[in-house]
Amino acid sequence: MELLENQVSRERLDVVIHKQRPDLSRSLIQSWIKNGMVTIAGKVIIKPGQLVDQAVAFTLQLDQPEYVSRSGAKLNQALQAFNVDVAGLTALDVGLSTGGFTDCLLQHHAAKVFGVDVGTKQVHPKIAADNRVVVMEQTDIRNCLGKIDPVDFIAIDVSFISVVKIIDVVAQLLKTQGKMIILIKPQFETVKKSLARGGIVKNTVLRKQIVQDVIAAIEHAGFKLQGCVESLTIGGDGNVEYLVCFSKGK
Repeated sequence: MELLENQVSRERLDVVIHKQRPDLSRSLIQSWIKNGMVTIAGKVIIKPGQLVDQAVAFTLQLDQPEYVSRSGAKLNQALQAFNVDVAGLTALDVGLSTGGFTDCLLQHHAAKVFGVDVGTKQVHPKIAADNRVVVMEQTDIRNCLGKIDPVDFIAIDVSFISVVKIIDVVAQLLKTQGKMIILIKPQFETVKKSLARGGIVKNTVLRKQIVQDVIAAIEHAGFKLQGCVESLTIGGDGNVEYLVCFSKGK
């Protein structure tokens, strides 16, 4: 009976936070957790489904990070590594989510950012309230032709879909000579049987081959490779990710 009572008193972390903060949507809370913005007793928790006590004390570290999510640091690394200047440009953020990429672009003085995501209610209030941002949630990038004029710069961070499947449409949304930075997530570019427990691509040789195959497919779509670096920020699920820069036109 004691074990049963202990089980009943524990719930998913995202549910517990939502009960204490009903002003926040579940999807936004889940996104914040995955991006390392929730701590319990000083420890960062990145699994929304982790069971915790219903009365647990947690901290939302919303004011401490440089960007609204960890992905902002990834794009910042890429902009510096590839010497890309987005100041004054109109940009497209494919895979908006919480808005880490968009936050980075705005901090680098982009004039306007279109943020596209198939999800909903994930974008950080800071990003949603910025008049330089056009938030397009519940929107598949493959349905954006005719809705967004070609832009100067594109940043891509998508999950649960291969970048290769959207690249033909993306190519039509980027101006000639425009730059594009993609966060390649090997776990979404290969078959499930290649993944270790937890969805991790542990085989270094396989991981690099996956990245090479993705680069080849993007080059075939009319882009020129400008550079590729390993992200210094590990993915929320523990996967090694890669930042790749392309220009449009060969």
